[in-house]
Amino acid sequence: MEDKHELDTLRKTVLNNIKKYETYFTLSITIASLVEGGFIIFFLIFANYNDVLHWLIFIAAMATYTIIGIGLFSLGFHINLNAQRILKAIYSIKDDN
Repeated sequence: MEDKHELDTLRKTVLNNIKKYETYFTLSITIASLVEGGFIIFFLIFANYNDVLHWLIFIAAMATYTIIGIGLFSLGFHINLNAQRILKAIYSIKDDN
């Protein structure tokens, strides 16, 4: 009986740590997005729109941000799917005992 209680305590601790680090990850992505958005706004304000090089830099930056953004969303979806599978396995083990 004591062994089952220790296992439940361990599960709760691990799940709480996962939730805490997920919050940190979300906060860091939000802050990074705000900083990058500030850089884009700064560039749009101070760009010389008559210069072709400025347009080229802007288009290249937007293409890069688009690819990175799509990759981050795909990675987030993949991580959430795997986390759900792990939680489902943990709860199925708990129900079996």
